[in-house]
Amino acid sequence: MKKILISLFLSGLVLFGVSFLPDGQGPLYQPSGVNSNFLFKGETFQEYLAYTRELVQTARRKTEGADDSEEVVLGNASSEIVPANVIPGKEKKYKDLVVIIHSLTGSPYEMKELSKYYASRGMVVRNIMLPGHGTIPGDTVDVQYKDWDAAVEFVLQDSLKIADNVHMAGFSTGGGLSILKSYKYPIKSVMLFAPMIEINSPVAFLLPIVSSVGRVIKKLRWEALEPETNPYKYESMTYSIAAQVYKLQKQIEKVITGEFKQPMFAVLSMEDTTVSSDTTVAFFKNTTNVLNRMIIYSKSPKKFHDSRIKTMNFAGFARNINSSSHAGIVTKIDDPYFGLNAPYKICTAYLSDMEKYKKCESLHHTKVVYGEGGPEDGSETILRRITFNPYFDQMTVDLGKFLDSLG
Repeated sequence: MKKILISLFLSGLVLFGVSFLPDGQGPLYQPSGVNSNFLFKGETFQEYLAYTRELVQTARRKTEGADDSEEVVLGNASSEIVPANVIPGKEKKYKDLVVIIHSLTGSPYEMKELSKYYASRGMVVRNIMLPGHGTIPGDTVDVQYKDWDAAVEFVLQDSLKIADNVHMAGFSTGGGLSILKSYKYPIKSVMLFAPMIEINSPVAFLLPIVSSVGRVIKKLRWEALEPETNPYKYESMTYSIAAQVYKLQKQIEKVITGEFKQPMFAVLSMEDTTVSSDTTVAFFKNTTNVLNRMIIYSKSPKKFHDSRIKTMNFAGFARNINSSSHAGIVTKIDDPYFGLNAPYKICTAYLSDMEKYKKCESLHHTKVVYGEGGPEDGSETILRRITFNPYFDQMTVDLGKFLDSLG
């Protein structure tokens, strides 16, 4: 048994891709000391907004190499939109309010287009930053999923006091947190974008073990260590934060055995390599609410024998797009940081072949193929992970129909 466990452990290190790092890592990869936990002690939501802006600014200003411009600080910190066309409530101040939660290693910036959409419908929007995020990658070393849960708990409780209807919208890890809270509070509707219900890896159970080793042996702390070129998303990831997602997954597994009653809107990619789309589809099909809707992007349309599920041939959008990805679900094609013409590119499938890696990063977007996952064996085609959703506008049309159906 001992040999089997050791074998599994070493397999986990290989499959997850351990980074053997030299001592004396750069300041970006060390905790800032201000954003590893949920330490907010105030009472009002406005105090909370000021708190997140201050900690993003403090962490970035004290860290060499971090972008601390006002635009970047505001894009990473929690925010609130009370639109001019906000609809007043019958019992409380507002009719509808949506709490939005970003993905792992992401930030509120990636949810900005959805925020604008909800605001255009007269909904109050609260786009929250999860602890450990928005500052520097080093802050993911010690963060725990309970800190994420505490931040969402505070925002949710405050929101329920001021709105007749509170909705939740979550991307990836944010989707998992939304599901968890929907079993606890009377949420009006839940909107899930590539939600994290189960990590798409057969050795995910090893993450807590690898994380524990990384706390002792710093060279084994990072699952990936990349240059930080995007001010709104970490390129690097610790095993510690990945282990926290696995712990969150275990909490979700405990509650989803019960009936999920809230109306649900979900969007996912069947080619997703980060989270298990099969698990999400199974969860959805087990719900009974007739208002529920799901959009599935796929290389080829599939039949799920559920009239509430709509499949779309993602590869049909353009000749050099062969599939959607986990990374691009909530992003418009013209986004300046994640869009088609943005300088940000995901080419990590070629880390073992630096010649192709450089090609992937340097080629014009018309010379590569966009999709999810790595290149096919023996193929000379350069595949770049797609970081945007060319069907974003169509997605919001379907989202609008879902919201209209709620009455």
